[in-house]
Amino acid sequence: MLILNRIWTFLKTIVAEVLIILLLLVTVNNYFGQYQEHIGNADGKGYYEYLPSTFIRHDINRKDYKIQDSSAVYDNVNSIGIYNRYKDYTVNKYTCGTAVLQSPFFFTAYAFSERTGKTDDGYQSIFQNAIYISTLFYLFLGLFFWKKTLLLFNCKKPVIFGLQLMVVFATSIMHYTYVETSMSHVYSFFIISLFVYVAKLYFTRKNIQFFIIACALLGLIFLIRQINILVIFALPLIAGNWQLFQEGMIRVFKKPKWLILGTLLFLSIAAIQFIFWHLQTGEYIIYSYQDEGFDFLHPQIFNILLSYQKGLFVYTPVLVLSILSILFLAAKKEFYIVATWSSFFFLLVYIFSSWHDWGYGCSFGARPFIDFYVLLFLPIVLIFSRLNVFVKSIFVAGAMFFSYLAIVQTFQYKEYI
Repeated sequence: MLILNRIWTFLKTIVAEVLIILLLLVTVNNYFGQYQEHIGNADGKGYYEYLPSTFIRHDINRKDYKIQDSSAVYDNVNSIGIYNRYKDYTVNKYTCGTAVLQSPFFFTAYAFSERTGKTDDGYQSIFQNAIYISTLFYLFLGLFFWKKTLLLFNCKKPVIFGLQLMVVFATSIMHYTYVETSMSHVYSFFIISLFVYVAKLYFTRKNIQFFIIACALLGLIFLIRQINILVIFALPLIAGNWQLFQEGMIRVFKKPKWLILGTLLFLSIAAIQFIFWHLQTGEYIIYSYQDEGFDFLHPQIFNILLSYQKGLFVYTPVLVLSILSILFLAAKKEFYIVATWSSFFFLLVYIFSSWHDWGYGCSFGARPFIDFYVLLFLPIVLIFSRLNVFVKSIFVAGAMFFSYLAIVQTFQYKEYI
């Protein structure tokens, strides 16, 4: 009886997230139609490629075979189209963290495909569907830990549920859950949500074990998408006020053994990528993007925010509600939240707009921001309960309109309209 009660209690904690995922499935199946190529091309294929290359084709280890001496070893690799030339070798320019999270679903599909003799190269429909399920699973977890985080900020459950619905249906996260599912963004959304939750627990409960867990999660964040290490600059915002942030930092530096342990844990997880680089090139630390990089002297701030091509506020206009919420908090003289959120937001804008291709290739919307939705939409729930009924109605109406707009835009992008 006790076990049944615990199961029932647990099921009640996830009912909101289950409903959102089911609603998402109904929406995409009835409005967008069937879609088969979930792994896709370019970035999405690059993140996933570690799995078939390592466990099906067995061609990840090439450090002992130079291109000019053993070109046959590179036949399959060259056909994939996401490897860069590095000296005498080729290297997957994307990181392996997304594949690490996808691996349980990949191995399940692999086991079934071997029974039917249809394994081939790891890109058949059974693998495509496995990655789709994987993305849905991590979206579910991301929403769940986001809720846990917002509860620590004393937000009310109905408001949180409304925000979860808004972010799933009024942003480009829907596209990267259903179409380009093997891209890293939904996976990053999950792991950053979990990191923010654990970091918030550390600052509020003052338990060093949460610091250690956060260090491990930071390693996985780096492993999925290196630039997302920027989340450490959001720690003052996550803490909630200056006193909690200061106490948390002092507590760590007063116990250097815990700081050393956390650093080693971070590096041990990040080292998975170093090992893969070594297997491919013989070197442990390389820059796999080669000729691509940042131009910090010429950030494309206007373009990344307002361009019709990929502008954040053009393709995720619902984020305007966060800006309005920050203005409300400023009027209420809650300057700590205003300063920490604004500085982190503008840091992301500056860094992301400094990438040599500020539009981030063939993709829908300003996709790098998806990873940080757990923080970017925080101001809305912080102020919502303090609004009068009229302003709340405006927020809700805006969220509904932006949801409709996002669904239409996602359909247009999918159909090349």
